[in-house]
Amino acid sequence: MKKLILVMFCVSTFFISNAQEIWLDAGIKGGFGLTILGNKNLFDDNTYSHLLSGSYNGGAKFGINFGTTHGITFDAMLSRQNQKFDYTVGGVDFSNELTWTNLDMYLLYRASMSGAYIELGPMLSNLRSMKQVDTGRILDASVDSAESFYSEKSYHAVFGVGGYMAGAENFTVMVGLRAHYALDDFISERGGAGMTSPSPYPATVSQNTYDSYVETRPIFIEFMVELNFGIGYFARTTCGGRKKFVGGNGRY
Repeated sequence: MKKLILVMFCVSTFFISNAQEIWLDAGIKGGFGLTILGNKNLFDDNTYSHLLSGSYNGGAKFGINFGTTHGITFDAMLSRQNQKFDYTVGGVDFSNELTWTNLDMYLLYRASMSGAYIELGPMLSNLRSMKQVDTGRILDASVDSAESFYSEKSYHAVFGVGGYMAGAENFTVMVGLRAHYALDDFISERGGAGMTSPSPYPATVSQNTYDSYVETRPIFIEFMVELNFGIGYFARTTCGGRKKFVGGNGRY
C-alpha cells in the first residue's frame, strides 16, 4: 500500500510539472448502498444466509486537477455500515447483525473525459465503533463495544465511475457508482480465535465447525452524489512562463 501511495505521489508530481493549467476544487459528498461481508465458509454454509444490508456515508473532498483530463482527489468520509445474517441451528432460526462506523480516507486518481470520469486508488478505513446483536448467543446477546474483535485499520481498493449531472459557473453536481473491496481481514486476531462470536460466525452451543479459518473481506457498493465548488486555478503567465493563481470562477 505504501508503494501504491508513492506511485500516486510520483504521478501527481509529473502532472504538476507538465500541466499548462492546474485547478483546484473542493466539495461535499455522500452515498448509500449495500454492504456484504465476504467469507467463503459462510457462503458455503447452507444454514447461513447473508441479507441485503444498507449502508451510507458522507464527507468532504478536495481535488487537484491537471488540465481537463487528469486529477487526484482526497476524500474524508464517515460511514455507517451494516450486515445482517440469518442462520439456523437445530431447526431454530437466529440472526446475527453487525453495525459499525468508520472514518475512511481516500487517495484516488480520477480521469475525466466528455463529462464522465473513472477513479481508482486506495482507501484507509479506521474503525470507530462496532455493535453486534446475535440472538443465538446464550448470554450477552447485544455487544455494544465489540471493536476489539474487529480490525482497527484496514486498506481497501476503490473503483468508481460517474459523470456530470448539472452545474453553473464554478459549481457542479456529479453522480456515480463506487465499489470498495477490503484487502485485509475484517476480523482481528482476538475475534478469529476459535471462530466464535463476536465475529460474523454464528455463536451458539451447537454452532457449525469449519475445517479452517477464512478471512472476512467487506465489500461496499454505493451510489454517490458529489457537490463541487471551484476554488481557482494556476495558469502560466505570458511572460516568464510562471504559474499564477487565479481565484473565483473555477474551471468548469
